[in-house]
Amino acid sequence: MTITLEFKGTEQLGVPRGEAFKKLTDPEVLSKSIPDAQGISISEDGEIKCDVKVKLSVVQSTMHVTMKITESRPDTYAKVQSVATGAGSRAEIEALFNLAGEDLAEVQWSVTARLSGLISGLGSGVLRSYGYKLIEQIVGGVKRSISY
Repeated sequence: MTITLEFKGTEQLGVPRGEAFKKLTDPEVLSKSIPDAQGISISEDGEIKCDVKVKLSVVQSTMHVTMKITESRPDTYAKVQSVATGAGSRAEIEALFNLAGEDLAEVQWSVTARLSGLISGLGSGVLRSYGYKLIEQIVGGVKRSISY
């Protein structure tokens, strides 16, 4: 069984669009925004790998995460794809970032997560709640890095 969850939001970044784009597409900045990440490594081509402890309801596990910026258009758009595996589960996550504004940038983001394996048995309500919490932490971390 596969569950698909979608999330969307808009954030005011408080810095010029070019500066926001530069940080948003920096693997070092992205890696620091992953909650509870351990053993972070970044390859020369910008692929991020780490382990993340996940606690969902009564399930606790470590997921092995691979993340990479797969598309970008200078100062306007970035696509980040991630795969997390572990404990008989798989999560394929696609995050899209569209930047607007000049002096003070705004980012419209959307995340689509496809979850399969044991994790999908927890139900969409539990997963959606956890997803919102996780995305708030990630977006908050990126926003703090960009906005100083």
